[in-house]
Amino acid sequence: MARRTDQVSLEELFSRYAVEPNCIEWVLRLQAARLNMPATSIHMDPAQHMILERNIHTPEELAEMPKKNRAIVGGEISKVIRKKTKKGKEFANVFIVFEYYEWTVKFWEPELLRFQTILSEGRVIMVEGAKDDWNGNVSVVASYAAPIEEVIEMQETEEEAA
Repeated sequence: MARRTDQVSLEELFSRYAVEPNCIEWVLRLQAARLNMPATSIHMDPAQHMILERNIHTPEELAEMPKKNRAIVGGEISKVIRKKTKKGKEFANVFIVFEYYEWTVKFWEPELLRFQTILSEGRVIMVEGAKDDWNGNVSVVASYAAPIEEVIEMQETEEEAA
């Protein structure tokens, strides 16, 4: 029987998520990948989960915002699609999921170059940017991004200073 091209191989899962076989996280990720669904929140600790819950805008809140309004989204990166504009400039569409929410974040060339080291599948990040609505597709145009661990550290530092 021929392998479907949309199925994820075990080798791809190992390289993408760097998890040990036979652990529950591996099984959950395998099931999610086979169903073409994100497997978010599997490895988030309670502090990460709480920071995201308290600070991000839901897709519904984002949709109701005026265009170019400041928005914060965050969660696990489920997909990064790098492309080039007609003028040859690089950009990326990054898909972020948290619980049952999903957002598309556009990183234009300057932001892509600045944050490319944290833009990998499975990484948990928070992004600040401007809401965009192009052809009925709501997204966030990134101006700043940080790994969730860095956001937690910054928040703890602010709380200690207060």
